[in-house]
Amino acid sequence: MTSIERTAYPRFKKTFTESELKQIFQPSSEELIFTKMQTRKPHNYLTLMALLKCEQYLGYSPGINTIPLQIQNYLRQQLGLLPVVELLQESELNKKTFFLFRQAIRFFLKIKPYNQGGEDIVTKQVDKSSYTMSDPADLINVAIEVLVQHRYELPAFSTLNRLVGKIREDVHEKIFAKITESLTHEQRLCLDILLELRDTEQFTDFTKIKQTPVSASLKQINLWTKRLDWLFSILDPSEFLKDISHTKIRQFAAEVETLEVGDMKDIHNNSKRYSLLICFIHQY
Repeated sequence: MTSIERTAYPRFKKTFTESELKQIFQPSSEELIFTKMQTRKPHNYLTLMALLKCEQYLGYSPGINTIPLQIQNYLRQQLGLLPVVELLQESELNKKTFFLFRQAIRFFLKIKPYNQGGEDIVTKQVDKSSYTMSDPADLINVAIEVLVQHRYELPAFSTLNRLVGKIREDVHEKIFAKITESLTHEQRLCLDILLELRDTEQFTDFTKIKQTPVSASLKQINLWTKRLDWLFSILDPSEFLKDISHTKIRQFAAEVETLEVGDMKDIHNNSKRYSLLICFIHQY
């Protein structure tokens, strides 16, 4: 689960300065005309204007209870409404009213709801970007950017998070299949052996690979050179990574760095386990 704080997903600030309130939330003459044409009831008037200005700011329609009091008070003053006028509370009784408000706002702002093609656009762009980008937060930002570009409302953050995670996982499966498609039976066995402890050894070969030289002495450099020669005698990783972006290779290798032998053995997806090991060897 990617943290929303690591992405560009729009959220309300805790507080706004007076200049920010004026710059972001001051209604224009066109917006005043638009809202007055939709309703004249004070509570509805305030609610519609609040939804409109917040949609402009966030790129999506917020829950009515999430709109900060600071914004409510500012808009109430701008509309010349009494302090007793409050936002409508969304419920089953006024569900149709809120539906019509949001429909009118989309029409006014010339934006489309996410469920009318937004997911397809996100899927296409994030799928393409996932072959070169690694961080889920960056991919969520790609999704946000393409939706804004095509004038779509943003869905809930959890919706984007789940979709991007699924697309990223699917792309990785395709990459793993591509890396391992030409692996011979013998090469697969060699990779399996890296995770096995020989009777005469204290550490697995996988653990040895992760052990960097303790010093830059000639002896250590010679040992490390022999280690690299031994690794490449198992297989030449570059042969399997020709069409894989360096970003993805580094990502997979870094993932292995955090894992122990037991963790690697717990990866029951053979294509993934072999691919991670190949990228790991390539980085050395």
